[in-house]
Amino acid sequence: MVMFVKLPGKTNTFRIYIKTALEKGVKVKVLDLKNRLAELSYKNKKIFLHDMLLPLNNAPSLFLARQKCLSKKLLQKHSIMTASGCQASSYKEIAKMVSYLNYPLVVKPAVGGRGLGVTTNITSKKELKKAIQKALDFHDQVLIEKHYQGTDFKFLVLENKIIGIVSRRLASVVGNGQDTLKRLIKNKNQKRFALNKKNHEIILRKIRINDELREILQKQGFNLKSIPSSRKKVLLSATANWSKGSSVRTFKMSFFHSSILKTAVKTAQVLKLKFCAVDFIIKNPKKPLGQKNGVVLEVNSYPGINIFHYPSFGKPQKLAEQILDSCFRGKTRPKLA
Repeated sequence: MVMFVKLPGKTNTFRIYIKTALEKGVKVKVLDLKNRLAELSYKNKKIFLHDMLLPLNNAPSLFLARQKCLSKKLLQKHSIMTASGCQASSYKEIAKMVSYLNYPLVVKPAVGGRGLGVTTNITSKKELKKAIQKALDFHDQVLIEKHYQGTDFKFLVLENKIIGIVSRRLASVVGNGQDTLKRLIKNKNQKRFALNKKNHEIILRKIRINDELREILQKQGFNLKSIPSSRKKVLLSATANWSKGSSVRTFKMSFFHSSILKTAVKTAQVLKLKFCAVDFIIKNPKKPLGQKNGVVLEVNSYPGINIFHYPSFGKPQKLAEQILDSCFRGKTRPKLA
């Protein structure tokens, strides 16, 4: 057995899978540390792990899930509510297609993930042009969608069962009437670092001051020198990605209306994905899914599990063992010891 190699950071998904595999008696051989490639062996079966990718889904389904517009059309054919929108390659092309969409809007690369190239809550032509150019830097096709209000939820589906649920909240600070936004961000980062140190894990990521953050502040009428009034909430990110400083909370299935749970599983089935994360935007989790209450945003065919293992709030959902077991289990192969 190859001993575990400590990786930069403590909560990346690759590390979680490797650590769990070793704990369960799975032999691990790290083939390429830089690119996070490893071979896992258990009994008479061997599999590869590449970063977050395990051999659970077939190649066509992996491809389909990454093609956001194509997968959305397929889901709609199966009566699954998704965000209204269209795909194009330029502002001129989009301008002819989006007359039925009202502001606010969302623009994202047609292929991609981790919130890269995504702009939300677009309210003018000027913002739309800028957002399209930003998305085109990541892919030659962009997806434009209606912007929905609500909470961002991620459902992890494995073998037609929901095994984990989290919500992701946009990074933000609350004013006290005394400190500038720059000071409030610094204070919040210090509290986040202190919590990480206490738990010996990187549970909360640093909120970074960059051009994207300055733009978000400007849109709300602020800059880094602004002093928000007491209890005034100021958003610091446009997408609820963990890497951008969002907070994560775990949930039980009982918190959601049955139609939402069924839709998460059906989405995986339609795309023929054995393992995936289904992202929703939902106003009221207790009510049925629908255009006025919530829709499926997108599907990730090789999701990270770090946010489930190390949430900011709620009970950790340790899922790695269950996922690895699914990789090795077969008719003649027992579950991991």
